[in-house]
Amino acid sequence: MEVLVGKGHKEMSEIALQIFLDSFKSSKVLGFATGNTPMLFYEMLIAEFRKGSISFSRKITFNLDEYCGIGKWDKRGYRSYMFDNLFSHVDVNEKNVHIPDSSLGAKAALIYRKEIQKYGPIDFQMLGIGVNGHIGFNEPGSSKDSLTRIVRLSSETIKRNGNVSDKAITMGISEILKSKRIMLMASGADKAEAVAAAIDGKVGNAVPASYLQMHKDAIFVLDEKAAKRLK
Repeated sequence: MEVLVGKGHKEMSEIALQIFLDSFKSSKVLGFATGNTPMLFYEMLIAEFRKGSISFSRKITFNLDEYCGIGKWDKRGYRSYMFDNLFSHVDVNEKNVHIPDSSLGAKAALIYRKEIQKYGPIDFQMLGIGVNGHIGFNEPGSSKDSLTRIVRLSSETIKRNGNVSDKAITMGISEILKSKRIMLMASGADKAEAVAAAIDGKVGNAVPASYLQMHKDAIFVLDEKAAKRLK
């Protein structure tokens, strides 16, 4: 694993942008994450598109997860998040955008699993990390062999994410680990303990992000606050 630390959120986002751009041309299938941490990164990515330096027209995208029990375009969901913060501002073909459709119920996970198998492995996968060490919505206890499935969210995750739903569809750990290159972004002091456990701790399901220690090309991009507990 490689660990890169920026002084603040802006510098961290600039580092992440350069890593992404370095892989962009050779990557056909891109995996995206949501949350507060990558929002500035997405603004920077849109600026690159507007400069004419990149095009998404031939890219295939996959998102990590989506809440269950909400409408496809619910503003609390991750489809709306991705279009509001990136896809509506670039030339991505909507037919190439893959985000779990929770309106399909239990079969949504199986459909998404087949889509990943059809187009994968993902060339470049972005990740965030939860304060309990989850990646995607793979909560503590998730197996490294897990596939896309419906999961029950921890009470901590539900509260921090605004009580949208108690269940979600998430890409599994095994599918994430098959990605050719992985970049995890983390910012803020509240992520420091989870980041330290993922990088310096024992590999196992207690901290799902620790499985990234097993990956041949995983990069952690952090700000100083998120990195403060690293050895």
